Amino acid sequence: PEFFDHAVAIASSEDKGTSEMGLSLIKLAIEDFSAASTPARGSPPLTISRRRELRNGIIATLPKIVPILIGTFRSSMEEMQNAIRVNGRCQIGLEILDQLISWAPLRDYLNDDLFSCIFALAGTPSCAQSATAVSCLSAIINRNCMPPDESQFILGLAGEIMQILSEVLNLGAANIATLDDHYLQRLTDFLKTFLTRHLRRFETNTSFDMQAFLTLLYRFVLALQSPDAFVDALDVWSIFAVYVRNNKLSVPRQDMYTQGLVQLSGNILEKMLFKTSSDLLSMLDDVE
Repeated sequence: PEFFDHAVAIASSEDKGTSEMGLSLIKLAIEDFSAASTPARGSPPLTISRRRELRNGIIATLPKIVPILIGTFRSSMEEMQNAIRVNGRCQIGLEILDQLISWAPLRDYLNDDLFSCIFALAGTPSCAQSATAVSCLSAIINRNCMPPDESQFILGLAGEIMQILSEVLNLGAANIATLDDHYLQRLTDFLKTFLTRHLRRFETNTSFDMQAFLTLLYRFVLALQSPDAFVDALDVWSIFAVYVRNNKLSVPRQDMYTQGLVQLSGNILEKMLFKTSSDLLSMLDDVE
């Protein structure tokens, strides 16, 4: 317990260097617990009592750790408004959160302030930490680690996804082409996870603009210039195709999805024509 209190106190420091050191200590303790569950070959396993001590110590300090993470994310975002660069404290904070989501009882600590920070970072494509922020969102969905009012949360999350897609599209074609492939892959994986698990829970809500959501997804897929990213993103639309096939939808909703899928198919065919997509097809030749 003294170690965790000490690490939290250091991470709470107003000095950025000291705070980063404290965050690194917290991350190290969490990694030790995670490693204890799957010890590397040749490494002596931790005793049951030591593992219990680590787990209890981490859980006991969650009410202190989460506010520190929120403060770290907020200050980091303020710094990055002036110059987009790698922020060590922010990255460590996101890695801590990502690991905690995988096993810790975080449901009671995932509040609006924390989510607003994660969404803001995930929706800043040029930020070096954006890929890890998207990974945190995927982990929350995968573990069903959501607030008590899940329906409202999912509806709000769908709206945040629209904002993230808008931020990416607002970069323009030239800048989208320079985005980190890792970020695009994680964003696409998150979209697939979210839609596979929760499409029905928000697309039937009359207060949600599903047409605008589909339009943004459509534009996002077509804006991807990397062959791998483009093909991977097409899987997002396959989720809608399966959904339409397996569910009895109203005529307007059926038409909305069908029109989107038909229009996307037409654009895919156009991309296969050399006269309109010579650069993309040349890239495929190079891969082969």
